[in-house]
Amino acid sequence: MWLLQRLSRLHPRLVAPGVLTILFAGFLLAGRFYERLPLQPPRCSLRVLTGLPCIGCGGTRSMIALSHGRWLEALAFNPLILLCATASPLWLAWAVWRTATETNHPAVVRSSVGSASRWRGFWITGGILAVVILDWIYLWRYLPL
Repeated sequence: MWLLQRLSRLHPRLVAPGVLTILFAGFLLAGRFYERLPLQPPRCSLRVLTGLPCIGCGGTRSMIALSHGRWLEALAFNPLILLCATASPLWLAWAVWRTATETNHPAVVRSSVGSASRWRGFWITGGILAVVILDWIYLWRYLPL
């Protein structure tokens, strides 16, 4: 209960990058010891049924390689996983800095309502979608079975 009370006091801007950073840190920790566990990487159901990789194919191998410091190998298995694993702590640091330097003075607060914020959201969404599609094409062409 105390954890929920503390989390409810966090600035909403910190929640998404904080959760992603904790998730990737957990994945890196699991990847470090994964080879010692009596587990095998799961087979991708989409790839088994259709022969096409999903967007997460190679993610387990990428996190294992990244946890051992093999950056190029992690990049070869799934570039998007490497990008997200390195970008999430940077996003969290930016969110903490922005929240810490934020002021609520009426003269400083800017309105984000209008066409500029809609276009910014459009370009951010389009950029993320383009990166995901490029990653999927890379996996389709180059990821070994």
